[in-house]
Amino acid sequence: MEYSAKTNNTLGYELYIITLLFTILSVFLQSIPIETAEHFKLLLHIDSTQFVNLGALFFTTYSLMQIPGGMLFDKYGLRVLLPSFILITVLSFILFWFSNSSAVLGTSRIISGLGSSVAYTSTIFVAARYFSPKKLPFLIGLLEATATTGSMLAANPLHWLLERYGWNITGILFSILFVVLSIMSFYSAKKITVMNEHPQQQVSLSGIVHQIWLLLKNKVLVAVFIYSFLVWFIIMSFAGYWLKEYLVEMHHYSANKALSLVEVYWLSFFIASLIIGYIANNYAKAKLVVFVLAIVGFLSYLFMSIPILFNYIELFMVVTFAGISATGVIVAFSLVPRFAKPEFCGAAIALNNTFVVLGGYVGQLLFGFILKKIDLDKYIAGSLGQHGIESHYYSALLLYLLISILTLICAIIIFRQKQALE
Repeated sequence: MEYSAKTNNTLGYELYIITLLFTILSVFLQSIPIETAEHFKLLLHIDSTQFVNLGALFFTTYSLMQIPGGMLFDKYGLRVLLPSFILITVLSFILFWFSNSSAVLGTSRIISGLGSSVAYTSTIFVAARYFSPKKLPFLIGLLEATATTGSMLAANPLHWLLERYGWNITGILFSILFVVLSIMSFYSAKKITVMNEHPQQQVSLSGIVHQIWLLLKNKVLVAVFIYSFLVWFIIMSFAGYWLKEYLVEMHHYSANKALSLVEVYWLSFFIASLIIGYIANNYAKAKLVVFVLAIVGFLSYLFMSIPILFNYIELFMVVTFAGISATGVIVAFSLVPRFAKPEFCGAAIALNNTFVVLGGYVGQLLFGFILKKIDLDKYIAGSLGQHGIESHYYSALLLYLLISILTLICAIIIFRQKQALE
């Protein structure tokens, strides 16, 4: 994908905005279980772990479609794929919202993951196709920062709408909003000409497998992949779902108060994304930022693992720094091309994104498993319960401390790499 001065720049801005909104929709659908859980648990008579298992099906098709999605864009271009996948995503939201059985709910999440899987890729595709290379870093940084709007929208704004207008009206309002986006995408896609697209021939499956194998032989690149996996593991299981329940059960907060801290996390991530994207503008700085952010994340979850009940201000500070530490995933994406050979760059980025979404999937499931199966209080004579601490949630919280330690180890490996590939 090379920039051409002949491309319609007005159309480029139009498509960039549409794909940016598509990405926000995608992140909204990733995060929506946090506020819809209680409704579906009551409606379908399931517990939190069962709901998470159904909701996390989103990540199955999302992750599996990363590399094939990139191949589809190369073969068919935006004109066909962009409006098609947005329509699939919008229909999946409607199916999700008005689900009346576990089977329908799970199916809607699978379809949501399928439709959303190309949202991030489509935005980068537009940025690379319609804008000069000089603007590309800024456009990708803006994408990363703006995408968090979807997570913030799935917190208190959604909660407020549900309290004020109820389930059905809220669902209809969002459905109308997303249908408008779908119509806009069809209208804009019609303006795309063959000159803008230059679709390439499909890459063979054996070629893709060979590329992946070569990439996985690069130890530093694997460290970046695992780092991305671990950071997104925490992001989507902590702020993406379990943080609200943790605050309600451990600290007895109201839903509004708990969601306010979820929003603090995403807001800190949003602001830090813009700052970090500006700071990490070369290889040496990017390595250092990854290392520092890993330390910040480790200290944040080490503090949260202290077996006491914190006040709101203390939690506010911890959640803020946790959100800042999560921006390491953005820097990791910028490092991938530096550690991969040019001919493998596209596959490397797609593979890194696969690790990212798998991290979110595994994180939500594993926290739920520990929450249900492991009670640390049994091994320490009930001392947690004596101090008013909900031992199951505390036991699961220790998972984040372990993951942050592993993240720091990966960051050290990355930091020690002397130089990137040229």
